[in-house]
Amino acid sequence: MTPELSLARKQCVLEFRSAIVDGWVTEAHAGLNDANRELIATYARVYGEAWLGQVNHYGAEERRYLWKWDGSFVFNFGADFVLPHDDEEIRRLLAARERTPYTGAAADGERLHAIFARIALAGGDVLFWT
Repeated sequence: MTPELSLARKQCVLEFRSAIVDGWVTEAHAGLNDANRELIATYARVYGEAWLGQVNHYGAEERRYLWKWDGSFVFNFGADFVLPHDDEEIRRLLAARERTPYTGAAADGERLHAIFARIALAGGDVLFWT
């Protein structure tokens, strides 16, 4: 990990902590949301590209699992994680989760655990928006 990426990750953690008021994460915390955007931009600078992904689509017509960031503004909740490169295994895990009928939190939790474990293994970061 480069010092620049380490600093961007630390800034996200600091902003997340500052967003907590009375035990709750405040809504629309500009510092945290901007820190996520800077983390994405740092991935692009460090690795030459940044890949964004979504775990949940909430009924969206367009189902994008993983896409290369084009430098455009990322809206709050516009991506759930960032990766340094494309990853076919994450694509497979996300598609399999979406195709699988929901049978309860336990089974879905196992699928989610596998997805987030793969994000970590691929060198990615989860994005926390407010």
